Amino acid sequence: ALSAYGLGLGWLYGLLICALYTAFLFGAAIFSEKMLVKEDSNDNTANAVALPDATDAETAQVTLETGVTVEENQPQGNTTTMIGTSGLYIIVYLLYALGVIGIGVTTFIIPFNVFNCNDFSTDYYYYDDDNLRPELDLESLPQDVQDFVQSDDYPDYPTFVQNSDDMLFSGQTGNDNMPYLYKINSTSFEPEKTDPPLIYPTNFLLVNSNMTSFCFIAQDGESYTYGDSKLFCSSNSQDKTIFITNEDSKIVYEGAQSYAGQDGLVWVKTYSYEHEDNNDDQKRALLSIDKDSPDRHLTSVMRAAPYLFSIEPTTMKETLHTTFTEEAPPSNNNPDPNNGCNGASSQNFSFALGNLFISAIPVTIASIILFRKKSIPSLPITTYIGLSDIVISIYIASSPANEFVFYKWWFSMTSALWIVAMLVFYFKDAENEKRFGFDKPSIIWSVNFASLIYFIFIIILTDIFSFNGSNNVGNWILINVVAFLPLIFIGTLLDQSIVVLLGAIGLYMDAFKIANDLIDASSIGGSLAYFLVFAISSVFIGYLGW
Repeated sequence: ALSAYGLGLGWLYGLLICALYTAFLFGAAIFSEKMLVKEDSNDNTANAVALPDATDAETAQVTLETGVTVEENQPQGNTTTMIGTSGLYIIVYLLYALGVIGIGVTTFIIPFNVFNCNDFSTDYYYYDDDNLRPELDLESLPQDVQDFVQSDDYPDYPTFVQNSDDMLFSGQTGNDNMPYLYKINSTSFEPEKTDPPLIYPTNFLLVNSNMTSFCFIAQDGESYTYGDSKLFCSSNSQDKTIFITNEDSKIVYEGAQSYAGQDGLVWVKTYSYEHEDNNDDQKRALLSIDKDSPDRHLTSVMRAAPYLFSIEPTTMKETLHTTFTEEAPPSNNNPDPNNGCNGASSQNFSFALGNLFISAIPVTIASIILFRKKSIPSLPITTYIGLSDIVISIYIASSPANEFVFYKWWFSMTSALWIVAMLVFYFKDAENEKRFGFDKPSIIWSVNFASLIYFIFIIILTDIFSFNGSNNVGNWILINVVAFLPLIFIGTLLDQSIVVLLGAIGLYMDAFKIANDLIDASSIGGSLAYFLVFAISSVFIGYLGW
């Protein structure tokens, strides 16, 4: 929170706050380590036992990896290891890990701001689907409408509106499964649904000079189609209030903002509308293109020139005030001449290279040095994060495509190899010898973290929850063979409940898949199918645990 606040003030403030916070983490870790070591040293010195078969005296020191530092004269022979009993050592491990991560976050701020060509306060190019650049002449609009168009804040619309005769509000009774438009008139005072029924009413406005007419956005409750909202306005007919709309409206009201202008018109700004193209109704969507990254299409933002309409509430006549200029958008092959970065590829290369040398490599080196010196069990995790950052930075700098498939394979395969390496170290450590600095606590921390990474990314890699992957029985068999069952086996072997839990969650995913297939292939109801499958699977998993 402090870092985010500092970055909000300016990246230099954020850099300073992150640096101070990182220093605090390391200071707290060192201080806590010394206090715990001193406390456990006093306790263990009083309880030390000299071995009778020893000959010469030597100084035995048990360092932080075993939980305590003790120096005492012990006879030569089999040495006694003093193990700290305080669970606060985990906090020390976490503080060191957070401190190293703090180094990465702090140094990441520098390339992100120095090597990032994008100035978030600069202009954007805006194009619609047909390479037409929308433009809006604000000077031609009334001042209150200009303020509405330029506002980045979404209006806080009321949930009801009233005049001297009627009050409209959005309501839902126990029998309604969606909000309806209700009306209360000045004579009956009884709320009743409008005729025809209108659902999901919102954006209530009072319009015209006398502020007596209503306008609001809603959907027809009798012919409900998702995304078919329209603007309705009230009209008096034979002393009865009716609601009129433009059935041929091309405005897409989902996400649109409406405003009752002082000129008596209803103004609507939206970022898509429907237009005729080869006799097919299509949505013409407005895209914004960052001029500093012309190949990156962004979802429209409030700063974009919107499609601005005005609607006359008595006739529902629509007028589009946005104009269009046909113009080819910039691209990496035809970059904006005012853009110093000359496209996103150059920007990505500069940023990735800066992150590699300023953030990723220092984090990796700091993790390795601290781990070799202090054997903190949590530091292999930060080493893995640093190494991954190095590889990803190199990949981004060298590959303009930046495909997500690379990340799926990298984290799936490296975490699997990490688990295998830790198992080899674990079972070859019979004489409690360190292998590459890994002792038993370090191996356990690594296996738990690597299992979590592997579990997440093997699910993403096999794509079992996508539309295609969920129907692929081979993917489900594969993930059980290479992930779910091995995790349960490894967790049981090392007596690690977190790893076993991940495998068990995978088996429950299997149960969910089986229940869905059972529902699709038979007439069994959904609730019964889920009950039967999960009941049987729970007994099976419980038996495995027993």
